[in-house]
Amino acid sequence: MCQRDTPANPITSVRSGETSNRHICERIVMDIQSLTAFFKWRTTINIAVFALLTIVILVFPDYIYSLHDKMFNLPREAFNIAVYSFLGLFELIILAFSFVPYVALRVVRSR
Repeated sequence: MCQRDTPANPITSVRSGETSNRHICERIVMDIQSLTAFFKWRTTINIAVFALLTIVILVFPDYIYSLHDKMFNLPREAFNIAVYSFLGLFELIILAFSFVPYVALRVVRSR
């Protein structure tokens, strides 16, 4: 842990104009329970966004293709591959950066 140089009475030191290094080492400290809650909500939100994107792509594929065709002039096969690749990559990112840390923290917390 970091040692802070704190005066005995911070109010009098500010009034007297005394400067110290007490702000150098201030930082937010998270415990395992807070990190677990953070990753739980991060995973939940990411999965909800992924599900919403998947539903929109499945329900309105022609509309989404027409929007992207106007911008990028892609053939339909290339668009299908790009969408499939995007969804796969997004799923892997959710697993690697949200779900796996959440599970690891749950395992550590249970011990």
